[in-house]
Amino acid sequence: MKLIWKLVLEFLPLGLFFIFTERYDVYVGTGVMMGATLVCMTIIWLIWRSVALMALITAATGLLFGALTIYWTDPLFVKLKPTVVSLVFASILLGGLMFNKPLLKPLLGEDLNLTAKGWRVITWRWMWYFVFVAFLNESVWRGADLVWPAEPATATEFWAAFKAFGLMPITILYGLWQIPLVRRHRKPAAPVDHTFDAIADFFDGTYRVSGGSSAREAPSLSASPRDQE
Repeated sequence: MKLIWKLVLEFLPLGLFFIFTERYDVYVGTGVMMGATLVCMTIIWLIWRSVALMALITAATGLLFGALTIYWTDPLFVKLKPTVVSLVFASILLGGLMFNKPLLKPLLGEDLNLTAKGWRVITWRWMWYFVFVAFLNESVWRGADLVWPAEPATATEFWAAFKAFGLMPITILYGLWQIPLVRRHRKPAAPVDHTFDAIADFFDGTYRVSGGSSAREAPSLSASPRDQE
């Protein structure tokens, strides 16, 4: 599950951002996040010799908006970053779909061994998810500013907590929730991945433990009518 490890490294700077924002202030947290982003991107490159386009765009916008936040001493820029990058991804995916060229694969930098229909379906799902994230991010940071108009630091800390412990888990869970769909649209010749199948079973509601192991045997993983679509 190389993709999962990459996601962990890509999300690690968000956790550090919250810790240092809570411990010091948003400017220290932003600086630490920028440094951690560079380190994590370097680690990904050294291990896998490739960095997904999505990760590069996220890192580049994070560094740009982080630098603007520190230079102008205004947290507005770092708060806008999730909105901007989400709308950029949504626009890229929508543009590709309009020309019948799902662009999620080059953005991910991973071949999920999907059929053409599978790539279209999963691309639509992620396009709408990015629109949702942009709306959610705007609602949270603007709502926090309304709740604590006289305490901007508190409002910023609340948003930082949402970004690290709300947005990050939501994105990971949403990605895991797509695994059953990915499995249903995988090419017949796709390599077997038992960890991937176990996660798909769990989110499909078909994973059962009996005697310390899954009640489903490996040969029956594709027995579901939905898996044969």
